[in-house]
Amino acid sequence: MKLFSWVRKNGKGEKTSPQKFSMSLRNITTEKDILSLKFTIRELTILVTTLVVFFSAFLICIIAFTPLREFIPGYPNAKSRNDLVRNAFVIDSLTREMKLWQLQMANIQRIAVGQEPYEIDSMLLITGFGDTLDIASKESMAAADSTLRSVVEREDESLAKKEKSEIFKELVDMHLSPPASGHVIRDFTADHPSVEVTVHENSVVFATFDGTMISADFIEGKGYAIQIQHPGNLVSVYRNNVQLLKNPGDAVTAGMPIAIMGSMTGKGGGGNLQFELWYNGVAVNPTDYMKF
Repeated sequence: MKLFSWVRKNGKGEKTSPQKFSMSLRNITTEKDILSLKFTIRELTILVTTLVVFFSAFLICIIAFTPLREFIPGYPNAKSRNDLVRNAFVIDSLTREMKLWQLQMANIQRIAVGQEPYEIDSMLLITGFGDTLDIASKESMAAADSTLRSVVEREDESLAKKEKSEIFKELVDMHLSPPASGHVIRDFTADHPSVEVTVHENSVVFATFDGTMISADFIEGKGYAIQIQHPGNLVSVYRNNVQLLKNPGDAVTAGMPIAIMGSMTGKGGGGNLQFELWYNGVAVNPTDYMKF
């Protein structure tokens, strides 16, 4: 079998334009062509170029989008990339510690000569303490850093107020009712996420909104702590109750009696209802949404 015989077709030996060629696969036993292709130089060039571009793109896609790229010698694999990131963090930490020691030594020198020490902040730790910046520049950068911090704090405070305003509107629209009538003797704070209301002996405690009582745990010396789950991911908590009027699992409506409030000492004189509101897992001030 004869493979790929090339024949130039030019008639009687005269030059033709364009020149054509043929490539054939011939069985030399039977003298018959099994496969024959005819083309010009231009067509052959286009075909070869197309094949080269196609296989190059195919190879690039394999390298870029398949795990085979990690078998290429010198190509960074996942482990080496993780090592690079970890080493970068280590170097950054060591550099920060070195700059901190330099700044502390500089402060010791200033204190020794009766000068005020520098306030070590993030800006000084970034720039370091050396010949690249003079003292005045460092102090001005520290002042700029303090200004930036105050701007960020104001923006955070503004965002917090906006979020509180949105929460306020949603809870106001629910028309919550107070759990008891009395006087607030302890206000809501960040460290004390509830209000304490003084009430008369045997006062009735009411549900602040529709919902389901999910727990009523008895605490020795303090009474029952009731939790009610309301729609909209709102939870109300009523502490220091002496008697339950509803049980866990019961459905309640706004204004429905759920407990009796009184003194746990048996001496009378009333007691203090500790009331909490939790909205989306965050404690909110009940006095913003109801009057006691």
